[in-house]
Amino acid sequence: MPGYGSPEYLSGSQHPTRKKKSSWLVAAIAAVLVLVVGGGGVYAFNTLSGGGTQPHEVLPGNAIAYARVDINPSAGQKLALFGFSRKFPSASERLGTGDDPRRALFDNLKQETGDDLKAVDYARDVEPWLGDRLGLAAVPGKNGNNPGLVVAVEVKDEAAARAGIPKLKIKTGFTFLNGYAIFGETQADADRYAAEAGSSPLSSNANFSEDLAALGDPGVFSFWGSLGELTKAFGDQGIDQNTLAAAKNARFVGALRFDSSYVELTGVVRGFEQMNGVGTPETVKMGTLPASTAAAISFSGVSENLGAQWNKSLATLTATPGFGQFLDQLQSRYGITLPADLQTLLGKSLTLSLDEKGLDPQAPVPTIGALLTTDVNKAQEVLNKVERVLNDSGAGVKLTRVPAGDSLAVSNSPEYAGQLAQEGALGDDEGFKLAIPEADKANFAVFVNLDKLEKLYLQSLPENSRKDLQPLRAAGVSAIQDGDNSRITLRIVVG
Repeated sequence: MPGYGSPEYLSGSQHPTRKKKSSWLVAAIAAVLVLVVGGGGVYAFNTLSGGGTQPHEVLPGNAIAYARVDINPSAGQKLALFGFSRKFPSASERLGTGDDPRRALFDNLKQETGDDLKAVDYARDVEPWLGDRLGLAAVPGKNGNNPGLVVAVEVKDEAAARAGIPKLKIKTGFTFLNGYAIFGETQADADRYAAEAGSSPLSSNANFSEDLAALGDPGVFSFWGSLGELTKAFGDQGIDQNTLAAAKNARFVGALRFDSSYVELTGVVRGFEQMNGVGTPETVKMGTLPASTAAAISFSGVSENLGAQWNKSLATLTATPGFGQFLDQLQSRYGITLPADLQTLLGKSLTLSLDEKGLDPQAPVPTIGALLTTDVNKAQEVLNKVERVLNDSGAGVKLTRVPAGDSLAVSNSPEYAGQLAQEGALGDDEGFKLAIPEADKANFAVFVNLDKLEKLYLQSLPENSRKDLQPLRAAGVSAIQDGDNSRITLRIVVG
């Protein structure tokens, strides 16, 4: 049976102030930041168990959104975080100092609340009971009211927590369940949330469990939510009805986690139904770019979406003074027809790239290029029109075009256009493979080779900043869509 916090431990039954509510979220974020920058990584590395009860095991199963901070994650995450931190001099200098992210959480809360916590001592009043995990959940409001917020804080010693929590002067109700303090806006709320979680926790929610399994390791920070339920709770916020219908059964889940070579923020959207007229987009061809690529962006499926959304977009654009006249001029003077010509250039997929040679300070202009997977003949005709527009504007740009099967390579450099038309070796680069996982399946990708770009900014920075930024090797964002499910990943690669 869970023990319940007695009313005398509360400072009142009134609702907490907005400031008090925000303190928990701010403090949780502060703990994550301390963990990421290095000092907290050492604290977490000291114990490799990573076991025990997770917040979703003590929060109500009807939650519509959930977030978790864990400074005692799996052993693999601790080892990865340790290896990652070692790449940065400032973090290495702090290794072994035993910095405690829980103190950072408390210090942030103390700063937010001002004099309320002036007499509270962390070592005496908080450290003896505060555990390593914190979870927050939004639950449906009663009788159609706004959603409620329930917080679960891991405790090491319930008796110490009973004595220490009231000293924090947080005007909420609280009780205990399976090694956690459960907080609600009132004592009645806290008791109700604990009772609901005791009989049907979030961990028993089938959708949540399946989504968490699809995510994999939840890392040091994770989150989950039901898009359909959140829309019901907070309103549609002007979202069009087709999108709302497609998202009615959709959920999202994500995590911040580490490898010794990168940190990643990854998210999965499941159950988002395909909208009418919008199929699964093509995979992009970023891996076939030249090995000298310094940065690139690839996307597909935009042409189809543009056609479906053009009239709505046009109404917005033409509201801008002079834009309607500009569109008329493109049609009458240059023969550019929108959206058809733009759809031709976007094609099935489009890749834009920046070559390393274009970064030379002595170069007159950057070396840029594009790889269009489209109707090559139609694209040539559209590019002729675009060149006339550029030349009349005084840009004087000459675009070299080289057909390559079902694609067209275009660049302001004849040499680079030829390279783009051939099978390049970017996909074999180790930094690229780490930054863009499963590049051959991606429908969208952004890649930046920081080793090639650092010449533009590194030497102008202070020495300490240079040392911490130099290990950064590459960055990437990629998205993979598979039917009703999609995954997006952001990675920062170090070396």
